[in-house]
Amino acid sequence: MPHDHAPGPILPSPLGMAGQPKTALRPMGAAHFAEFARESTAAFARDNVQAGRWPKAGARQRAQWEFEQLLPQGLQTPWHLLYDIEDDAQGLRVGSLWLALNDAGGHRVGY
Repeated sequence: MPHDHAPGPILPSPLGMAGQPKTALRPMGAAHFAEFARESTAAFARDNVQAGRWPKAGARQRAQWEFEQLLPQGLQTPWHLLYDIEDDAQGLRVGSLWLALNDAGGHRVGY
């Protein structure tokens, strides 16, 4: 386990009222992390170009560089927790969660 502060392997949580589907958080594995990194950097580049913050030329490389600065050790980067969100009944991945824990003004915050 990359983080001594990480929760156990499954964190079930109900969605909505009784009888509604449930989701579970499972630590992201290396195979999905590679896909997550590609998708995240592509979306980050596209969002910054569309918002007018970056020129299109070089945006993908800049997004990749920034991603690598945030997660220099990939899944092993301290104080960063990456999870797959799964439909618990069907075992299908329905999303991802990246939680970064940082110090801000002497307090630990997550984003």
